[in-house]
Amino acid sequence: MDIELSPRDRTLYAKLYASFSDVALARRCAEHIKAKGWYRRPWSRGTIYFQQSAFVTSLVVSYSRPFSPGRGGLAFPKRLIPYNPNQWALHDQLIGQRNEVYAHSDLERWTVRPWRSADFETTIVGQPILVLEPPQIEA
Repeated sequence: MDIELSPRDRTLYAKLYASFSDVALARRCAEHIKAKGWYRRPWSRGTIYFQQSAFVTSLVVSYSRPFSPGRGGLAFPKRLIPYNPNQWALHDQLIGQRNEVYAHSDLERWTVRPWRSADFETTIVGQPILVLEPPQIEA
């Protein structure tokens, strides 16, 4: 038998359950990155940076999802988050990276310069590096 909930409480219950699932996925991604030792840069040889990028992207987006109201108009209640100042700093960093790098290509995070010499033409690109450092993954 269903438990009677007001529409607002039903929405909050769903948000809390979805948030738990999202943070659990972010945690599993962090554990995998840590176990693999994936702290590479784009210029690293092989396919590890590509795999790392997928896990870091999933981690950041999954972690950030609860804190965005989305279409339901409800963000995770901050009063329920018992973070210390260092954890809040990491939280703010991840939310910022989600907004500027992982969910959108904020042009302030990119540099793109066309370059030409007498017989050669190219584009010099600076783009965000999709990596979280060991202390961030640990936190």
